[in-house]
Parts: sequence; structure tokens; C-alpha cells
Amino acid sequence: MPVTVLVVDDEANVASMMRMVLESDGYEVAVARSAGEAMALFGSQTFDVVVTDMRMESATSGYEVARAASTLAGDPAIILLTGFPLPSRDWRQSGAHAMLQKPVPIAKLLEALHEVLAQRAARRRQDQK
Repeated sequence: MPVTVLVVDDEANVASMMRMVLESDGYEVAVARSAGEAMALFGSQTFDVVVTDMRMESATSGYEVARAASTLAGDPAIILLTGFPLPSRDWRQSGAHAMLQKPVPIAKLLEALHEVLAQRAARRRQDQK
């Protein structure tokens, strides 16, 4: 069963590029162009990973997506994307597992995705003990 990823970004070219890269790496990808669209998808689909831009409709839209995603069944891994990096303690409070600075090199995106999925699998193994 493929890993499902939700990409949330209001920039069409960024969302398209990420979808293309992730699909070519074997991921099943859905795209939301706003925090509101992401929230609607949370009600109808399950995701293994949520990759969200920090600033969309507002400066805190990405935080809202991350906080909502962190409460979902299935415990998706969350990656924040931003052009304005924040201290780790700030973005971790939203429930995010990683933060990448835009523009994100493809190799860095894939590396972060693999890493958060490995961390998620380790948490699940630990929880089962």
C-alpha cells in the first residue's frame, strides 16, 4: 500500500512540482491549495504525511494545518515549509516533525520525508511495546 502524502501550498507551481516529485518516488499525493481545503480533506481521507506551507491565507495557516493534522487518527507525520525559518521550539509546538526552508531542494524534501516516516514507524513500534 503506497504512502499517502497531502501537500498544502497556495503556490500552484510549488504544489505541482512537489506532487510530481513525490509521485515519481512512489508516493500517493493529494494537493490542497489552502488551509481550508486541507481541513476539508482531513474529514474524508487519511494521510501518512502532511507537507504544508507555513504562510498561505495568513501567516499562521500552516500552523493551523499542522495542529489539526496532529490530532488526526493515523498520526500523520508533519513537515512545515517556510521562507522564514523559526526556532525548533516554536514549530514543534504546532505538532510538526520537521521544518524545511523554501526553496526546498528535491533531495532535501525526499530526505526529510523518509526521515519523518522512519521516526513515525519507530514511535509506533515503541507504542506497541
